[in-house]
Amino acid sequence: MNLETDIKWITKELHEVKDPDFIELIKNMIQSRKEEKQAEESVLTKAQREEVLCRSELYKQGKTKVYTLNEAKEKLRKIPR
Repeated sequence: MNLETDIKWITKELHEVKDPDFIELIKNMIQSRKEEKQAEESVLTKAQREEVLCRSELYKQGKTKVYTLNEAKEKLRKIPR
């Protein structure tokens, strides 16, 4: 499957379509796909925010430490392999 070839073929075929109901169907399908993607991104963003809040609470309680990048690299170097 070649994506560029498929896109060109779909575009060519759509230019030849005369049925407005079919065009509306394609339009709705594309819009629905975009809305689903936005919803997934929204959920991911919410999950990320919850993770940050959880980590910040643990930090405030002294149950975890925040490391700089160099500190983290140094700790990783010390882990036996």
